[in-house]
Amino acid sequence: MKIKAILTGATGMVGEGVLHECLLHDDVEEVLVIGRRNCGINHPKLKEIIVPNFFDLSSLGNQVSGYNACFFCLGVSSIGTKRLAFPGKAFPCLPDGPILVSVGGALKGKARA
Repeated sequence: MKIKAILTGATGMVGEGVLHECLLHDDVEEVLVIGRRNCGINHPKLKEIIVPNFFDLSSLGNQVSGYNACFFCLGVSSIGTKRLAFPGKAFPCLPDGPILVSVGGALKGKARA
């Protein structure tokens, strides 16, 4: 089965690496990047949605249906922050039950691996 993945955090260090690997991999058919700003990459497999507010993803609607994987790389830098002051946040936007992979951060709720 070909992979159609959603990726958040593509402009960060970890997310950018995940994006490059997805674009290079033969089993990945499409990557949908959801971010606050453009990731600056053009590629035939890449689609992008810019959202100003990750706390309100209601405008995404059917644009996120049909995907079977999600790489959650969204976060903020932990440099200079004490571990206890750096909690993870949940990302509840995927309606079709895809495989959800949290990369480099905490994830609340159920996920399949």
